[in-house]
Amino acid sequence: MTVTIGVFDGIHLGHREILKKCNKNDIIFSFTNETMSTKNDFLYSTEQKIRLLKEMGFKNIYYVDFSKIRNVEAYTFVNRILQKELGATRVIVGEGFRFGKNAEGDVTTLIETGLTVDVIKKVRLDGEIVSSTRIRELIKNGEMIEAERLLGDKYTIDSKVVKGNQIGRTINFPSINQNFEKEQLIPKRGVYLSQTYIDGQVYHSLTNIGLRPTVTKDTIPIAETNIFDFNSDIYGKIVKVKLCSFIRGERKFRDLNNLKEAINRDKHYSNSLANIMV
Repeated sequence: MTVTIGVFDGIHLGHREILKKCNKNDIIFSFTNETMSTKNDFLYSTEQKIRLLKEMGFKNIYYVDFSKIRNVEAYTFVNRILQKELGATRVIVGEGFRFGKNAEGDVTTLIETGLTVDVIKKVRLDGEIVSSTRIRELIKNGEMIEAERLLGDKYTIDSKVVKGNQIGRTINFPSINQNFEKEQLIPKRGVYLSQTYIDGQVYHSLTNIGLRPTVTKDTIPIAETNIFDFNSDIYGKIVKVKLCSFIRGERKFRDLNNLKEAINRDKHYSNSLANIMV
């Protein structure tokens, strides 16, 4: 059995290079975000990563609580978990891979235990290493086109639609609301041209990420998306919203009329970009 090991945060081009070497029946071994650290800037939630891997065709996705294995000695991890529990005979890892207590294990450790090891080199674009750290930096700055180049896809909000205050309906701009997981990165606050995927259809949309200061006193940012030419009830559904480009920062408007005017301007501007960004 072949096992590939990694965090796979964002499943960017570097991760995809590793996954290309895997058979769809191989085991993908990873960790739940919330047990890895106290930081709150993972590109995607654990559930979103699992959905992405399944969409890529992988059937055996093995996620563990990192806190339960972080102090396991490297050789014990290989013998007990990889070989005995998962039946591993071959392991695929990225360049520089380390594991076990105090990161004491490396590729040599894996080979010494009798495993066949394939090491995949880091992916570089224009001389720059593709990394989750770099992609996080780009998304925090609203640089979505460059982030897409390194991710291999547009950055995607992929979560359940939740009920909001429905103020958008009162100004003829109904929208869907989606929350971020507590350990998940929140992109730069503001308005984005986006694409929303519902039941196999793609809709042009505008997404605001932030606190919605004109209409609420929220303290936790959410994603609020106005979908063009769509007005159905999809509460409770998991919907993909892909962020194409950053339009403007979040602002507090004097009243709802000013907010409506701003959304109209954003919508007009986004229509001029939509065909280019597809």
